[in-house]
Amino acid sequence: MADISAFFFILLIIGTAFPAMLTAWWLLFPSLIARAQTRVDKTPWGTFWLGLILVIAVTIPIVILLALPFGPAKFIGWILLGAALAISTIGSAGIAAHLGARLTKHSNLTPLNGFIRGAVILELAAFFPLIGWLFVWIPIILISFGATGFALLNWSPREKTQPSGNKPTPRKALSNSNSYFISITFYCSLITGYYDPFSKRLPQARHTPLRQRRSQRLRSRRATTHQRLARRPVESAQRCRFHRAESHHLWRKSG
Repeated sequence: MADISAFFFILLIIGTAFPAMLTAWWLLFPSLIARAQTRVDKTPWGTFWLGLILVIAVTIPIVILLALPFGPAKFIGWILLGAALAISTIGSAGIAAHLGARLTKHSNLTPLNGFIRGAVILELAAFFPLIGWLFVWIPIILISFGATGFALLNWSPREKTQPSGNKPTPRKALSNSNSYFISITFYCSLITGYYDPFSKRLPQARHTPLRQRRSQRLRSRRATTHQRLARRPVESAQRCRFHRAESHHLWRKSG
């Protein structure tokens, strides 16, 4: 009975100390926890696979040191195990900060209250029998190691940039809209007859319509044609008179 009471007392202490430790990390190293939170938020799968690599890389020397029949080697192995678990709490604080940010978005909680509640939720989910041990605790350990590695190395996730052809800049979008407007205005003006393509100007109200100018040109051409036709009889009569006068002068000169 005493052993069971001691076991539950130890669990109670761990359950109370774990959120407090994560809160202490969050208050003491805000930039480090923010980098871990960013990695958990934006690249969870990359964080998971890096955590798996780090866990394998740390587990192999720890197992070797603990298996050696040598007291100092086992002592170093236990120290490495405790240091690895302690450092991985940085990633756990990043996960708790991520949960707290989600809570503050859907409620009126302060960031500190949201972080503490996120840490408690993370702890209770990991302590749930069998399901929490297999599907919450193990993935959280791997993600914690990966987030800790990214945060310590200061590797920020790459921002996703769209190509310039799919999403143009505001200046380019403005020029495209101007070109579309000019082309639409050009074709509409050609149809309605209010734009002369040879004048290289945009249609304005003071300009004469194209049909009216064409009719004016046609009238001027008709007027010049009528004038030429009207001058022909006069010119022919003058030529006749000239020829008659010349012939009469020659006749008198010969007589």
